[in-house]
Amino acid sequence: MSVIQFPTTNKQIDTLEIRLTEMCDQLQDDYDKMYRYYEELNAIEDRSADNEDKYNDILRAYIKLVGIENCPVGFLEYSTKARATVGDEGEIILFFEDTASEKEQEKPNP
Repeated sequence: MSVIQFPTTNKQIDTLEIRLTEMCDQLQDDYDKMYRYYEELNAIEDRSADNEDKYNDILRAYIKLVGIENCPVGFLEYSTKARATVGDEGEIILFFEDTASEKEQEKPNP
């Protein structure tokens, strides 16, 4: 008959320390990756904010040249400041959120 040997306390401690050390390494790798991704995400957000500002300026200039009635709807989709509404007479009124206090509006050319 064979006797089953139960792990000693020292063996259990060693095994748990090994597992903890491995988990520490895995967690540190995950934290390092999250930090890099966080930094990259922040850079993308900053770049996008700059591009949105430029896009809004270009869109304003474009609409002033071609008129709102000739502005493709898809161009308005990427603007973070352009807002459109329908006026009392059915005309499309475009305004930019950041200049709403100045009442900057573009109406269709007659």
